[in-house]
Order: sequence, then structure tokens, then C-alpha cells
Amino acid sequence: YVEPQVSKVQNLSGWDKFCTQGVVILIIVFFFAFLPLLSGTARYRGDERFYTDAAIRMGQTGDYFTPYYHDGTLRLRKPIFIYWAVVASYKIFGINLFSSRIPFLIAGCLVIWFTYKLSLLFFRRKEWAFIAAAVIASNLTLFHVSVRSTTDTLLCLFISMSLYGFARLIFNRDQRMINYIFAYVGAGLAVATKGGWGILPVGFAFFFCLFRKGSTVTLRELLDVKSIVIAVFVASFWYVIAYNQHGDVFVQQFFGDQVGERFSGPKWYIVENMLTYLFAVVGEFMPWSFILILLLVTHRDKDMISHFFREHKEACIFILGWYISLCVVFSFGNIQRTRFLFPAYPLVSALYAALLVPLASHGKGLSSSVLQHIARITLAACFLFGLVLALAGIFIDMRLVVGGVLTMFAVAVLYATLFHRRGIYSLVMVALCIIITFSVTENFISPVIYNSPAPRVVQKVREYTQGPIEIAGINFDDTFRAQIYVLSGGHIKVINLKGSITPDTLRQFRFIILDKSITQKPMFDGYAVEECGYSYEKDFKIRSLWSIKTVDDLRSLIFGLQQRYYLMIKSESPQH
Repeated sequence: YVEPQVSKVQNLSGWDKFCTQGVVILIIVFFFAFLPLLSGTARYRGDERFYTDAAIRMGQTGDYFTPYYHDGTLRLRKPIFIYWAVVASYKIFGINLFSSRIPFLIAGCLVIWFTYKLSLLFFRRKEWAFIAAAVIASNLTLFHVSVRSTTDTLLCLFISMSLYGFARLIFNRDQRMINYIFAYVGAGLAVATKGGWGILPVGFAFFFCLFRKGSTVTLRELLDVKSIVIAVFVASFWYVIAYNQHGDVFVQQFFGDQVGERFSGPKWYIVENMLTYLFAVVGEFMPWSFILILLLVTHRDKDMISHFFREHKEACIFILGWYISLCVVFSFGNIQRTRFLFPAYPLVSALYAALLVPLASHGKGLSSSVLQHIARITLAACFLFGLVLALAGIFIDMRLVVGGVLTMFAVAVLYATLFHRRGIYSLVMVALCIIITFSVTENFISPVIYNSPAPRVVQKVREYTQGPIEIAGINFDDTFRAQIYVLSGGHIKVINLKGSITPDTLRQFRFIILDKSITQKPMFDGYAVEECGYSYEKDFKIRSLWSIKTVDDLRSLIFGLQQRYYLMIKSESPQH
């Protein structure tokens, strides 16, 4: 055992002691800002169906080791942990959209907390750590992945845990068992969530330690047999079970998804991917990238950046090395997604905050006042957004009015508490404005734009039967099919009919979902027709807005974009 070499956290001001409480408050704000989204269909992502379909089946059959697609075919492309997270939530809260997503919102909140802890570890300043948490909490990617049932948030959380553990071992030489658990079990959970991704923080930590100049930490000090054994078990036991049960089918599906399909085709895309990923951080961290560049340009001390990197050389090498490592790894894949870099965002947020706070607190000349003006413009823009939203809602939808009023109220609170303050308070105000704007957009605007027939279909079918039932779908979007399955608690299973459809095929089903274009065909004789909701056409043209001259024109345009769905009900007496 080596005595930890922990530097004291520096206190820059009396305000510093409130930073930990501030992070907790920030996490609470983030949680409740997006909690209402969990039960809605507006922000449903198609990939969610792969995990909810399989999780519902696991709960119904008791087979918790084998994921299946909705049609009963094996789905061994992704590891098991995410399915278990969803199943566990179903056991606690029942089967619904809320329970499908709540584990991922909690994981998003924990990502914010680990961002705070990582920043504190690297830079030893609570103010910087608090702003790092504010930067990640106002990141659009974190918003998106925290309100849907996909692997991204869990993966980022577990990799952040692993990096935190390794950083404490390397920078603090803190060899307590908890840090080895963070380092290795975090990586093991990442492997159990996304496969080979989880190995990356382990390899990076060893590589960093090996090539770190003047390192007093040996590779042997990074090893702990107990933690490694636990991590290997956590990471591998499902793979062993899946291989024993499914053999070559598992190998073909899983490794095809992880490796084979990712590296097929001509390799010209590698250079394009590399350039895209290296510069993606600028766009992914807007508006913080813009604010940082503006503050640097207006800062009188032009050597500030070089001084900063000299003072925090090892922390910067670790952070930038991790980001560049992910860029290199994913540049070789034939699928380009900037969200692949999401596991680097907590560390990048820490670096952004470490640059922003000194500029905000100690900037000379224009930089400090420029930041205050940016914060005030952001606050004014947020208020204007709420005002326009409320006025538009009078003519379009009352939900917009509610969203606009709440926005203006939130802005009034920020004005009363932060408007006349300078320094890092301006950064906090910008972060909160971003969270408010995105929360209102997703909670009040998206439900008006992205409508789904699924809730109405479930309601209609429930008027006739409460038990499990299979219903037919013709020309029915698979996303809506998956939503119905979850919203009905796994009781209403939509069978999408394909190919030649005959009256004999339809007689098997009491309920059929379709669009208006085929409701009049003779094969539907003997069926009653009930409208069951609508979605909006995806091929909307912006130029259509130029034809709007009156409120009636606007309403006519909106109505014309609606794709209506109908429930065909075989003539039987309803059950009361």
C-alpha cells in the first residue's frame, strides 16, 4: 500500500464552499427539467425498440440471458447489461415509457457528478469543477441520450467511472480498493454494456502511465488481482453463457456488429472521419466553444493558454490524449457518429471549464465584461424565445403558451438572482438558460410537432379488451408499433403484415391499424372504422411557410401535414 499523494483542493474565494451544494442543485434541476419527457412519445428514438422489445419479452418469459427482436428472432448484437437495466426498471415501475427511460436519466445525472469529480481531481479547484458540471449539464448530446433507452449514457457513465479510478491511481497514487473497483469494474460494466468499448480506458491508462515522463507510478501499481477478477467476471460471464447457448450464431451476430460490419468497404472514409472527429468538439460544445474563443480573443494576456498548459501539463495530456484516442479508434469505422465521442465529453467539459473560469474571474480588459454581456444577451434571448412561444401558442396550441410562460418565469428568477453578478455567475446563467430552453423545447414544442398515434391506439383497443392481444398493422411504422407495445404494458402486440394480404389473413385479427388510403377496400367489409390519431409527414418543405398569409392558412397547412391512422374493428359487441 502506498500512501496517497493528494494535493489540497484550492479555494479561490469564499463562494467556493458552496460549489458541492451547487452541483447537487444543478443535478436536481437537470433531473426535473427532463423528467416529464420520459413518459412521452415525442422524443422517441427508433433504436429504443430493440431494447424495450427484448426487455418486455425477458420479463414475460423469464429468460434473462437471451435478447430477441419483436418477431422472435435472436438479437445477440449487443451485450446484456442494458436489457437488464430496463427489465429491472419494469419490475419496479411496471412496463411503460417512463420505466423504460428512468435508468438513463439517472445515469445522465451521475455523468454530471463524475464530471465534477474528474475536474476536481485534475485541477483541484471547486469553482472549475462546478462549471465543468454546468458545461456537461448543458450539452445537447447529454440531453438527448439521457431521455431514451439506448446504451450511450450507461457507456459514458461506466467509462467515466473507470477513468476516475485510474486517474486517482496515477495522479494521486491513491491505492485504496475503491479506486481499483472504479477503474476495473467500471471498465467491466462498460464491456457488459457495449462490448469492446469498455477495454479502451484500461488500455489508455496503461499506455499513459507507460509513456508518462518522470512517472513515479509503475504499471504494477495499476494492478489489483481482486478488482481484475471481479471485472473480468462482470465483463465476460454473459458472453460465456451466450456462446454456450448459441455458439456460432452468437459469434457471427456479435462480432459482425462490433467489428466486421464496421470495417467493410473502401477505406477512404478514414481521413474524413478523422478530420470530422477531431473538430467535432467545437460544434458539440456550442455555445461554450464560441464563448471560449471570444474570451481568449479579448483577453489581454496572450500567453494565458501557454501558461495554463505548462501549469497543468499532465492533466491536459491525459484529457486530450483520451479524446484523440477515441478519434483515432472510431475513424476506422465506416459509420460516422459524433456521439461515439460522448465518453470523452466529461473530460472535455473539465478542460473547457478550466479555461473559462480564469477568463471569467480574472480576465483583464474586455474579456470579463464581454462574458457579462454574453450572459445578459443569452438571458434576453431566452426571454424573447418564451414570449414568441406564448404568442404563437395562442394560434397553434395551448401547450406552447404554457411553455412560453414557464420560460419567462424561469428567466425572471435568473434575472433576480444572477443578472447583476459577474464572473462565473455569468457562466452559470448561460448554462441554466440552455437547460431551460432545451427543456421547454422538448416538453412543450416537440409534442406538438412530433405526434404519434400509439397512445390513441392503445386507448381504443383497451375500450374493447384488457387482456393480451395481437393486432394487425398495414403500412404501419415500426417505431409506432414499438411504442404501442410499451404503452400497453406488453399486452398489445402489433403484427406488421407484409406481402400479399388476403381476407383470410385479416380474419385472424380483431383489430387492424392502417392509413386512410386503404380503408375502403372490400376486404374490410364487416369492420367498423375509428380514427386513432395522427403523425406528421416527414417530407415538410420550408418553402410551404411562404404561402401562409392568415391564421387559417397556418391551420390548413398543419392539418394537411397530418398523416391520419385508423383502427378497423371487427364487428363485435364491446365489453363493458
